[in-house]
Amino acid sequence: MRRNEGAAWVHDGTVKALDARQLERFCLQRDGLEFILDVYEVGPYAAGPFSVKLSLKELGPEFRREML
Repeated sequence: MRRNEGAAWVHDGTVKALDARQLERFCLQRDGLEFILDVYEVGPYAAGPFSVKLSLKELGPEFRREML
């Protein structure tokens, strides 16, 4: 989210981490996981919805790749 300029509340320090409810909203993809965030969760409505994708490398060796 730090790379996304629209995520204003991440940049100003208002949002420091995702909560449990947010971490439950993800899509499995062949090359990792994509977390889907609603508008207003990390930035203003005008910035639209956000997503964060974690690659298999970022998920680490303990991640069960067979789930994908």
